[in-house]
Amino acid sequence: MASSSSNKFHHARSNSLPSRPHPVVSQVEENLHSTRASGAASSTSSLTSNKLTGLQDLHESVEKPLSLALVQMGVTQQSHERWVDELLDGSLRLLDLCCTAKNSLLQTKEALQELQ
Repeated sequence: MASSSSNKFHHARSNSLPSRPHPVVSQVEENLHSTRASGAASSTSSLTSNKLTGLQDLHESVEKPLSLALVQMGVTQQSHERWVDELLDGSLRLLDLCCTAKNSLLQTKEALQELQ
């Protein structure tokens, strides 16, 4: 008698990770590397200026993904608020419909009582 486990299929799940980092991450790493490299040189006014420029570039490259994340969070929040508003509007329409149905049933009941 053959084992039933030999007939079973085993599915393996795999995580699909990006093969290369996001361009913003690469830019941050590049700016960080160039800032560190300029820090090893002797200090002159032009090198100090280059270091400050490197730090500014690093700051800007870090700021980009952070601002993108904040924008995305804002859009998500607006989407949730819109969804809640639509849900509340639907609930109010349902409540109005129930009130209308109740009033119709009461009128029908009164009409039946008058006929008796």
